[in-house]
Amino acid sequence: MRRDSRAFLIDVVEAADAILEAVNGIDLDDYCNSRLIRSSVGREFIALVWGVIHSYLQPLRSACVCLAANSEPGAH
Repeated sequence: MRRDSRAFLIDVVEAADAILEAVNGIDLDDYCNSRLIRSSVGREFIALVWGVIHSYLQPLRSACVCLAANSEPGAH
């Protein structure tokens, strides 16, 4: 069952908030030198990507298959 779009949007907002909190007041060197901060930011991105894959990849794939089947070869 697909999740409600609103729930997905709330996940995006919460992940963005967590990332902004993790990097607040630091520069790129601080980020690069902190495994904890990099891991935290990476985890939030992974959660977002998994949500997109789980909710939207199959419908996107189906749409692409349909478009490919209905387009002329060599058409751009």
